[in-house]
Amino acid sequence: MQARRIGELLNEYLAEMTKAIFANGVTVDKFVGDAVMAIYGSPEELTADEQVQRAVASARAMLKALDKLLDKLNER
Repeated sequence: MQARRIGELLNEYLAEMTKAIFANGVTVDKFVGDAVMAIYGSPEELTADEQVQRAVASARAMLKALDKLLDKLNER
């Protein structure tokens, strides 16, 4: 793959992962390569249980988003 296409693919991936994270009321801190650093409990205060629940919900949403993205990429 050419560098430009890799950058486009990475941007598409990070956009989908960010949507899944934001959908669960979570703050995105930064991106490190293909990783997304998310903060649970900031700026909104959350109990430890709420943080765990949102983390699990975010992970599930991210897996669903990844499946859809992979289907889309395979169609191309």
